[in-house]
Amino acid sequence: MFAYKGLRQELSSVEKNLYHDCLKLAMAGLFAMMFLGPWYTVALVSTPVKFNNIFAGLGVALSAPTLSNYSWLFVLKMLLVAAQAWLLIQLLVPIRGAGAAFSQQGYKASIAAAAAAGLTVLTGEYLNAFSQYPYFVANAPLIADKLPEPYRTILGRSLNLENISPLAQDPMLYLVTALGVAVLLAAAGYMLYIIFFRAEKEQQA
Repeated sequence: MFAYKGLRQELSSVEKNLYHDCLKLAMAGLFAMMFLGPWYTVALVSTPVKFNNIFAGLGVALSAPTLSNYSWLFVLKMLLVAAQAWLLIQLLVPIRGAGAAFSQQGYKASIAAAAAAGLTVLTGEYLNAFSQYPYFVANAPLIADKLPEPYRTILGRSLNLENISPLAQDPMLYLVTALGVAVLLAAAGYMLYIIFFRAEKEQQA
């Protein structure tokens, strides 16, 4: 929000300090992801079906079925993380001068980094949810294999999304979900604009 305001008018010294502190917090969070991301990946070893659905397409797989391929979504998330890192380094490391973060280009880079961060969260949640497709429980095939019949068949059918809802097989479901999220994000952005910027314009008028 400070970056957007900075594109339109000069920020006060307090706003500049808050803006710069937010950039540093963003970098700290991104640095933490360097450790939390690999830790989560290692934790997925205990959920081999989910692990394979994400990483088998990249040439790494465990001894479990691979039921779908979401390696492309993982790669997209990593590209978004890399974009955030590059933009934040440009803003915080004085390569282009100490005031680079407070220039017009700096504000635009900050907005781009924020957008990349939002998309990173979105792709991460999608990756976590879709990588267990087509089952409600990611390890459903491995659990079912340990059960005798007829419980094996009953559990396999009950936990299979494709048996529960035909929509689970429809590619349009992804598009509709993405459009719904886009509308929600646009509404949230407009609400913030009304609260922080239009009210300020009316007060100045």
